[in-house]
Amino acid sequence: MGLLDKLFSKEAQKKMNELVKDATKKINDTIDELKSGIEEGKKGTSADSIKESLNGQAQELQETADAAGEALEAGFKEPQAVVLNHKRNEQFSLREDAVPSDIEDKGSNAYFRELIEKNLPGVSVQEEVPLAEITSEVPAKNRNISLLLTSAGGKKLAVMLVAKNQYRLAAVVNTMNICEDQGIPAIRFMQEFENAPAYVVGRIAAYL
Repeated sequence: MGLLDKLFSKEAQKKMNELVKDATKKINDTIDELKSGIEEGKKGTSADSIKESLNGQAQELQETADAAGEALEAGFKEPQAVVLNHKRNEQFSLREDAVPSDIEDKGSNAYFRELIEKNLPGVSVQEEVPLAEITSEVPAKNRNISLLLTSAGGKKLAVMLVAKNQYRLAAVVNTMNICEDQGIPAIRFMQEFENAPAYVVGRIAAYL
Protein backbone atom coordinates (compact mmCIF):
# COMPACT_ATOMS: atom_id res chain seq x y z
CA MET A 1 0.00 0.00 0.00
CA GLY A 2 3.02 2.31 0.13
CA LEU A 3 2.66 3.32 -3.50
CA LEU A 4 -1.09 3.84 -3.21
CA ASP A 5 -0.57 5.97 -0.14
CA LYS A 6 1.58 8.27 -2.23
CA LEU A 7 -0.79 8.39 -5.19
CA PHE A 8 -4.07 8.94 -3.45
CA SER A 9 -5.10 11.67 -1.05
CA LYS A 10 -6.16 10.67 2.46
CA GLU A 11 -9.70 11.79 1.68
CA ALA A 12 -9.90 9.56 -1.37
CA GLN A 13 -8.52 6.58 0.53
CA LYS A 14 -11.08 7.09 3.31
CA LYS A 15 -13.91 7.32 0.79
CA MET A 16 -12.73 4.18 -1.00
CA ASN A 17 -12.56 2.24 2.26
CA GLU A 18 -16.10 3.30 3.18
CA LEU A 19 -17.44 2.31 -0.25
CA VAL A 20 -15.77 -1.10 -0.18
CA LYS A 21 -17.00 -1.76 3.35
CA ASP A 22 -20.55 -0.75 2.41
CA ALA A 23 -20.54 -2.91 -0.74
CA THR A 24 -19.24 -5.93 1.20
CA LYS A 25 -21.95 -5.53 3.83
CA LYS A 26 -24.70 -5.32 1.20
CA ILE A 27 -23.50 -8.48 -0.52
CA ASN A 28 -23.27 -10.41 2.75
CA ASP A 29 -26.73 -9.22 3.86
CA THR A 30 -28.28 -10.32 0.56
CA ILE A 31 -26.66 -13.75 0.75
CA ASP A 32 -27.80 -14.19 4.38
CA GLU A 33 -31.37 -13.23 3.48
CA LEU A 34 -31.49 -15.69 0.59
CA LYS A 35 -30.05 -18.51 2.69
CA SER A 36 -32.51 -17.82 5.51
CA GLY A 37 -35.44 -17.71 3.10
CA ILE A 38 -34.50 -20.99 1.49
CA GLU A 39 -34.01 -22.72 4.83
CA GLU A 40 -37.39 -21.55 6.15
CA GLY A 41 -39.20 -22.33 2.89
CA LYS A 42 -40.45 -18.80 2.44
CA LYS A 43 -42.56 -18.10 -0.59
CA GLY A 44 -40.35 -15.17 -1.47
CA THR A 45 -37.51 -17.46 -2.37
CA SER A 46 -38.75 -18.44 -5.80
CA ALA A 47 -36.32 -18.26 -8.74
CA ASP A 48 -37.90 -14.99 -9.89
CA SER A 49 -37.59 -13.36 -6.48
CA ILE A 50 -33.96 -14.43 -6.17
CA LYS A 51 -33.26 -13.04 -9.63
CA GLU A 52 -34.98 -9.76 -8.72
CA SER A 53 -32.98 -9.50 -5.50
CA LEU A 54 -29.70 -10.14 -7.26
CA ASN A 55 -30.53 -7.63 -9.99
CA GLY A 56 -31.22 -5.03 -7.33
CA GLN A 57 -27.94 -5.86 -5.64
CA ALA A 58 -26.11 -5.58 -8.95
CA GLN A 59 -27.56 -2.11 -9.46
CA GLU A 60 -26.40 -1.05 -6.02
CA LEU A 61 -22.93 -2.42 -6.70
CA GLN A 62 -22.78 -0.52 -9.98
CA GLU A 63 -23.65 2.68 -8.14
CA THR A 64 -20.93 1.88 -5.62
CA ALA A 65 -18.42 1.33 -8.43
CA ASP A 66 -19.38 4.65 -10.00
CA ALA A 67 -18.90 6.41 -6.69
CA ALA A 68 -15.53 4.71 -6.27
CA GLY A 69 -14.49 5.91 -9.71
CA GLU A 70 -15.38 9.46 -8.77
CA ALA A 71 -13.36 9.14 -5.57
CA LEU A 72 -10.38 7.85 -7.50
CA GLU A 73 -10.64 10.63 -10.06
CA ALA A 74 -10.78 13.24 -7.32
CA GLY A 75 -7.97 11.74 -5.26
CA PHE A 76 -5.55 10.50 -7.89
CA LYS A 77 -2.87 12.91 -8.95
CA GLU A 78 -1.23 11.76 -12.14
CA PRO A 79 2.45 12.76 -12.19
CA GLN A 80 3.51 14.78 -15.19
CA ALA A 81 6.69 13.51 -16.79
CA VAL A 82 9.47 16.02 -17.29
CA VAL A 83 10.95 15.89 -20.79
CA LEU A 84 13.94 17.43 -22.52
CA ASN A 85 13.01 20.69 -24.19
CA HIS A 86 15.98 20.53 -26.55
CA LYS A 87 16.36 17.19 -28.28
CA ARG A 88 19.62 16.80 -30.15
CA ASN A 89 20.45 14.70 -33.19
CA GLU A 90 24.04 13.99 -32.26
CA GLN A 91 26.63 13.42 -34.94
CA PHE A 92 30.17 12.54 -33.97
CA SER A 93 33.08 10.30 -34.90
CA LEU A 94 34.78 7.82 -32.63
CA ARG A 95 38.27 8.89 -31.57
CA GLU A 96 40.05 5.60 -32.09
CA ASP A 97 43.34 7.25 -31.09
CA ALA A 98 41.99 8.31 -27.69
CA VAL A 99 44.39 7.76 -24.81
CA PRO A 100 42.69 5.57 -22.19
CA SER A 101 42.34 6.32 -18.49
CA ASP A 102 43.91 4.28 -15.71
CA ILE A 103 40.85 4.79 -13.50
CA GLU A 104 38.76 1.63 -13.21
CA ASP A 105 35.39 3.24 -12.40
CA LYS A 106 34.24 4.22 -15.89
CA GLY A 107 31.18 6.02 -14.59
CA SER A 108 33.01 8.38 -12.26
CA ASN A 109 33.83 12.06 -12.59
CA ALA A 110 37.51 11.20 -12.19
CA TYR A 111 37.47 8.79 -15.17
CA PHE A 112 35.82 11.32 -17.49
CA ARG A 113 38.05 14.13 -16.28
CA GLU A 114 41.19 12.13 -16.98
CA LEU A 115 39.99 11.21 -20.48
CA ILE A 116 39.29 14.86 -21.22
CA GLU A 117 42.60 16.11 -19.86
CA LYS A 118 44.57 13.44 -21.76
CA ASN A 119 42.79 13.86 -25.08
CA LEU A 120 41.33 17.36 -25.28
CA PRO A 121 44.03 19.93 -24.52
CA GLY A 122 42.75 23.41 -23.83
CA VAL A 123 39.53 22.14 -22.23
CA SER A 124 39.01 23.03 -18.57
CA VAL A 125 36.85 20.88 -16.30
CA GLN A 126 34.75 21.83 -13.27
CA GLU A 127 33.15 19.08 -11.22
CA GLU A 128 29.77 19.04 -9.48
CA VAL A 129 28.81 22.55 -10.48
CA PRO A 130 25.59 23.84 -8.81
CA LEU A 131 22.97 25.23 -11.18
CA ALA A 132 23.02 28.45 -9.18
CA GLU A 133 26.39 29.20 -10.78
CA ILE A 134 24.85 29.54 -14.24
CA THR A 135 21.36 30.86 -13.44
CA SER A 136 19.33 32.41 -10.65
CA GLU A 137 16.24 30.41 -11.64
CA VAL A 138 16.89 27.03 -10.05
CA PRO A 139 13.98 24.53 -9.98
CA ALA A 140 13.21 22.66 -6.76
CA LYS A 141 14.25 19.38 -8.37
CA ASN A 142 17.77 19.68 -9.76
CA ARG A 143 21.23 18.18 -9.62
CA ASN A 144 24.73 19.51 -9.80
CA ILE A 145 26.27 19.42 -13.24
CA SER A 146 28.64 16.44 -13.07
CA LEU A 147 31.20 18.07 -15.35
CA LEU A 148 31.07 21.56 -16.84
CA LEU A 149 33.56 21.86 -19.68
CA THR A 150 34.94 25.04 -21.21
CA SER A 151 37.13 25.03 -24.29
CA ALA A 152 39.82 27.54 -25.14
CA GLY A 153 37.42 29.06 -27.63
CA GLY A 154 34.83 29.74 -24.95
CA LYS A 155 32.42 26.95 -25.83
CA LYS A 156 30.82 25.11 -22.93
CA LEU A 157 29.31 21.68 -22.45
CA ALA A 158 27.43 20.19 -19.50
CA VAL A 159 28.04 16.49 -18.94
CA MET A 160 25.65 14.58 -16.69
CA LEU A 161 26.82 11.21 -15.35
CA VAL A 162 23.75 9.28 -14.24
CA ALA A 163 22.68 5.77 -13.31
CA LYS A 164 20.89 3.99 -16.14
CA ASN A 165 17.65 3.84 -14.14
CA GLN A 166 17.77 7.55 -13.23
CA TYR A 167 18.47 9.29 -16.52
CA ARG A 168 14.84 10.42 -16.82
CA LEU A 169 14.47 11.71 -13.28
CA ALA A 170 13.02 15.20 -13.04
CA ALA A 171 16.14 16.47 -11.27
CA VAL A 172 18.36 15.32 -14.15
CA VAL A 173 16.10 16.54 -16.95
CA ASN A 174 15.45 19.89 -15.24
CA THR A 175 19.18 20.46 -14.89
CA MET A 176 19.78 19.67 -18.56
CA ASN A 177 16.92 21.93 -19.66
CA ILE A 178 18.28 24.83 -17.59
CA CYS A 179 21.72 24.38 -19.13
CA GLU A 180 20.26 24.36 -22.63
CA ASP A 181 18.20 27.46 -21.85
CA GLN A 182 21.47 29.17 -20.89
CA GLY A 183 23.03 28.23 -24.23
CA ILE A 184 25.07 25.33 -22.81
CA PRO A 185 24.55 21.98 -24.58
CA ALA A 186 23.87 19.17 -22.12
CA ILE A 187 24.48 15.46 -22.67
CA ARG A 188 24.20 12.33 -20.53
CA PHE A 189 26.43 9.30 -20.03
CA MET A 190 25.23 6.21 -18.17
CA GLN A 191 27.53 5.26 -15.32
CA GLU A 192 27.07 1.51 -15.81
CA PHE A 193 27.90 1.53 -19.54
CA GLU A 194 31.30 0.74 -21.06
CA ASN A 195 32.09 4.40 -21.77
CA ALA A 196 35.00 3.47 -24.01
CA PRO A 197 37.58 6.26 -24.52
CA ALA A 198 36.93 6.45 -28.29
CA TYR A 199 33.22 7.00 -27.66
CA VAL A 200 33.51 9.42 -24.74
CA VAL A 201 36.19 11.60 -26.30
CA GLY A 202 34.60 11.61 -29.75
CA ARG A 203 31.17 12.55 -28.43
CA ILE A 204 32.44 15.32 -26.17
CA ALA A 205 34.81 16.71 -28.81
CA ALA A 206 31.89 17.19 -31.22
CA TYR A 207 30.53 19.95 -28.96
CA LEU A 208 33.81 21.71 -28.34
